[in-house]
Amino acid sequence: MVNSIEELNHVLQQGCNAIEADVTFAGNGTALYAYHGIPCDCFRVCDKSEKITDFLAYSRDITTPGHKNYTKRYSLLILDLKTSKLSDDHVKFTAGKSFAKLMSKYFFNGGKSDSHLNVLMSVDRVNDRRFIDGFNTEFRTSERMNNKIGWEISYDDPISVIENLWFDVRVIKNIWYSDGITNCLSLFRDQTRLIDIIRKRDGCNNARNPYCIRKVYQWTVDYKPQFRLALRRKVDGILTNEPRKLSEVLEESEFQNSFRLAQPEDDPWSVFKRN
Repeated sequence: MVNSIEELNHVLQQGCNAIEADVTFAGNGTALYAYHGIPCDCFRVCDKSEKITDFLAYSRDITTPGHKNYTKRYSLLILDLKTSKLSDDHVKFTAGKSFAKLMSKYFFNGGKSDSHLNVLMSVDRVNDRRFIDGFNTEFRTSERMNNKIGWEISYDDPISVIENLWFDVRVIKNIWYSDGITNCLSLFRDQTRLIDIIRKRDGCNNARNPYCIRKVYQWTVDYKPQFRLALRRKVDGILTNEPRKLSEVLEESEFQNSFRLAQPEDDPWSVFKRN
């Protein structure tokens, strides 16, 4: 949860290679702010905010080679889109179209951006599909920009229902799955769903099924024993408020030859083949 430019700079200095920002909408579907509000994760300040247009433009700038503040390690921006708060399907569709235009202007600079940053669009639930439809209606003509974008459903809808969504949408292949809960409760969360998602990722044949899971991440994990368990389960990513602790675990002998932080040249939309 990083919802201001000040916070963004701070976590990048701590060694983060990816961040998650929350996107809030007006009643008519217009995206307004990077903002979460109360309640949020334990031990966090919940009320930081930034105009979403400023946040996107800044993220674009600092990931563009040659910019004075270029930050190579910043590889992925997860946009936690608060779509479930939109009132109905019409507003969701309108919001999707509007957000596509906003992304095109402020993040992709009308298709002229050279930023290396990829974006994961995180929609709350399967029944927020009309946001996805609206976005794709506006965005489908730009292959270059679409190649920088992936999608996920962030809430714990049944896995089979999420799978059916991507089969129905058809045009989206850059698919991530996640599982988790706020750090206040993550120690007590049952891991069955996460394990099932990882099994589906590993058992899917990309040649036969273009909608295979590309990556799996767990959220929100802040303690070293949890990091170790997640890595042993072969997650692709971990959302945490404690990046330095995670970096320390990655340097442990058990993990240092098997895991590293992703870099801009790594493909976030391909399945990583493990031994």
